[in-house]
Amino acid sequence: MWRSSQTHLTVNQAAVGLRRCKSYRPHTMFKEINSRSVVKSIVWRIIATLLTWSVVYFFNGSVGDSLKITLWAAGFSTVAYYIHERIWNKVGWGKVDD
Repeated sequence: MWRSSQTHLTVNQAAVGLRRCKSYRPHTMFKEINSRSVVKSIVWRIIATLLTWSVVYFFNGSVGDSLKITLWAAGFSTVAYYIHERIWNKVGWGKVDD
């Protein structure tokens, strides 16, 4: 068994110690609040918008047309992603109770 040279605890002993700590909850499932879903949507949308613009510009060659297409797609996709997140938050599959 592996031993830490500084604390002389085995991995199992360290894990037991962590489980006794009140703030340690490795299997805690949580429900996301709406603002978390909004922030995740915005961050993802920034990444996806840059990728979309790159691909559209590569095939189109026009900065203006690429920007129009990308902005329209970004708005639509942001709303769709938010709805997707909220629906999945209500699905019980894959969630466990402690």
